[in-house]
Amino acid sequence: MRYTMRQISERFGLPASTIRYYEEQGLLTNVGRTPSGQRIFTDAHVGQLGTIGCFKNTGMTIAQMRAFFRFEAQEREHIDDLLALLRENRRDVERQLEQIQSNYRHLLRKLRYYEAIQASFEQGTPHPDWADYANADVALPDLFEAADDKTADDADGGREISTLQA
Repeated sequence: MRYTMRQISERFGLPASTIRYYEEQGLLTNVGRTPSGQRIFTDAHVGQLGTIGCFKNTGMTIAQMRAFFRFEAQEREHIDDLLALLRENRRDVERQLEQIQSNYRHLLRKLRYYEAIQASFEQGTPHPDWADYANADVALPDLFEAADDKTADDADGGREISTLQA
């Protein structure tokens, strides 16, 4: 299928300038043109933009994404490089997740503390002490259970690296 700049921009919620930047940086290649010079995108570009969005959200740099697409284009010759890059990004994301979980626990403690304050106001009971909440154990929901199942499926040969949708 063929897409205009406007369609791609709307689909991904990106300004045209960002899409042009990705093209200038070599992340979007082989972008066609109409006789009047307007860009024409394909389903392959949609897949690439989905991957770019995903990788950008995980903190991957433009240079790392450029390397990824270069390695992916010649995966037989660069499979070790491709895997090293993805594993490095996975470690970075795991560190981010640990920090997010720590922040989430703190948020839950604050929420419980202020809910207890509200209840004390309503019931006329003594104001709670933050010390009772500050280090309380907070169980986190397993938000990644489904993602873990998908990862196991991918280990069996799933190959949707460049077709992730944003």
